Amino acid sequence: MQEYIATKTPQKIVAVSSTIPQPTFSSSAKQQNYIVSVEEGALAGWYEHKVLPSITVAQSILESGWGGSTLSERAHNMFGIKADSSWHGATYAIATNEVINGRTVTVNAKFRAYSSITASFEDHGAFISGNSRYANIIGNKDYRSVANDLHSDGYATDPTYAGKLIQLIDEYHLTILDNIAFGGDTISGHAVASNIHYDAVKSNVAVNYGGQIVEGSRNDGLYKSGPYYTSSSTQATATVSARTLNGKYVRVLRRAQTARAWWVEIQLNSGETWWVDRRAVQQVSDTKMFDAVTNKQSVNYGAYIHEGGRYDGLYASGPYTTSTSTFLYATKHADSINNQAVTVIAEATTSKANWVQIRLASGATWWVDKRAIATYDQITNGHVLNANVFVDQNHRNDGLYATGPYHTSAQTIIPATKTAKQYNDQGATAIAEATTVLGTWVKVRFNDGATWWMDSRGVGFLDSIISQKSDSGFVKIVQDVRNDGLYATGPYMTSTATYTTAWKTARLYNGQGARLLGEAVTKRATWIHVRMNDGSTWWMDQRGAVSYPYDPILSLKSVSYTAQIVQDSRNDGLYQTGPYMTSESTYLTAAKTAKQYNGQQVQVIAEAVTKRATWVQIKLNNGTTWWMDKCGVLAFDTVTNEQPQSYQVTVQQHDRNDGLYQTAPYFTSVATKIPAVKTAKQYDEQTATVLKTADTIRTKWVYVQFVDGSRWWIDARGVV
Repeated sequence: MQEYIATKTPQKIVAVSSTIPQPTFSSSAKQQNYIVSVEEGALAGWYEHKVLPSITVAQSILESGWGGSTLSERAHNMFGIKADSSWHGATYAIATNEVINGRTVTVNAKFRAYSSITASFEDHGAFISGNSRYANIIGNKDYRSVANDLHSDGYATDPTYAGKLIQLIDEYHLTILDNIAFGGDTISGHAVASNIHYDAVKSNVAVNYGGQIVEGSRNDGLYKSGPYYTSSSTQATATVSARTLNGKYVRVLRRAQTARAWWVEIQLNSGETWWVDRRAVQQVSDTKMFDAVTNKQSVNYGAYIHEGGRYDGLYASGPYTTSTSTFLYATKHADSINNQAVTVIAEATTSKANWVQIRLASGATWWVDKRAIATYDQITNGHVLNANVFVDQNHRNDGLYATGPYHTSAQTIIPATKTAKQYNDQGATAIAEATTVLGTWVKVRFNDGATWWMDSRGVGFLDSIISQKSDSGFVKIVQDVRNDGLYATGPYMTSTATYTTAWKTARLYNGQGARLLGEAVTKRATWIHVRMNDGSTWWMDQRGAVSYPYDPILSLKSVSYTAQIVQDSRNDGLYQTGPYMTSESTYLTAAKTAKQYNGQQVQVIAEAVTKRATWVQIKLNNGTTWWMDKCGVLAFDTVTNEQPQSYQVTVQQHDRNDGLYQTAPYFTSVATKIPAVKTAKQYDEQTATVLKTADTIRTKWVYVQFVDGSRWWIDARGVV
């Protein structure tokens, strides 16, 4: 606490600081010792930068993991402050977690590196106070508010950051440090400030002139109760900077001098006053300070006050900031006379706005921003109607007006007391239509005989079908960025059964094919009638589908080779009349797949190429033929030039280990596609009789009979 006796002469003020015994923050020795080790740095952050100590400690705990993180141990960075282009010191690169678009991702980033933990705490206060986006937390004594502001200001991407800080402060009673800082007290063992000498005010005189805040490269503090360092309330560095007022006009009320500088007391438009270094204020003439009034003219028309969410001031002697008497914010506001009828008697323009002078029913006159008044809407294009409509208020609540459309007279400027909600889904007759600047209005006669004006968007006019025809072909349903409704009995809004929003949408069939049955045109859109794969038929907007032409066959040839169906990780469709999407019968997804024939040997009798894939026509063991994707079969080697033989050879396997295949050469059938389990090594140097020879793309093969009577196919290079 600071104690002094009020006199009319400057005094020597002695700071009497209470010494507080070391607080207990946690029963855990590790956590208690950590907080004690950083509490002095946190308190210094308040005294020097006005950053709340409880927040500083909580941030260091959260960011450094109680001082145990790699970043804190190797770089002494206790707050996770990154090294951007403004940092010219040492850095430390490390992987870190960030929350981007709601997902936690790991990124590599550079962080500031410090020589000590003390340096990290000093930089934390300077970083916060020197960054304009954190100006809202400087001097704020509410730790919950500061925690939330830190997160919203962008200190961390973790959406739970503020809650984690608040939980740490509450759990470890860190507001004890805040109270010590607010009271100017010290913790036992810390340094105590003493013998504070405030600056004497050498002169303090009243003045009255206009000024403009011109900070340029300056950053002057603003002080409430007097010039800087002239009292206990002004001894700390200012938490509000004159930069926040740069370029604004002010009234200068007083001028004072201390040993440090000349100071002026300024008054803002809001009436708020501050002391600031005189060098931050440039004197200006009233001509420059006050707005010039242009285009002032007398008028005479009716209007009413329509504030809505505004808070316009009322000024007696002229528009705002056009004279000394209108420099301050208004003490009376237009919301106090909202919806009242007025007479506009003058209009004027300044650089800030267009203004009107209004006369109230009481005779009082005021200047107010022209946006605070509204005039009645004019009716244009009024004409008689005779059309059947239905009332659609499912997502609306339109007002009903007896004498005319809304806002066209004194009787219709206020919100309606009766709404069309009570007539929702009922039929009605539209007997008139009119247009105003707000929209189109219809006068409807309801079934109960009542007639009302209402917004035309709250009723539906049934659409007529302009043209309709049968059609054929196929389309693909495309709803990636759409959600078109499906209607069973006809296009949308062409009957009472289709005027409501569809209960089923085409998104259920997105990407599927459909058969085109017909087409119709209404004023809203072109509609198509389609039959889906499940057999259901619907009308839908044509824009939700695209024509699906058949794929042309780019090449087709007859072939003859053996293959095996391989569907371990596939489920290829089987098409009887041709490759998929090449005809009407192959347009839809296959009803039968190759999965059931997985592993079977087949004969490939044809190949075809389309833009989607290469296809093969296969013949199954049961004699049926199907087209399928070639990627779903494994082709075996074709045996060519098979000839009977009869001659003797000797098996040579000194540096070979050729496999023996009983039914055919290697990889020419399902039985020979895997490596042989028996090899010619056991017959090395024995004589054998060649019974056949044959070729494949891999090598030449011989079919031999060994002396033990067994017969095998072997690579011809394994005998001589």
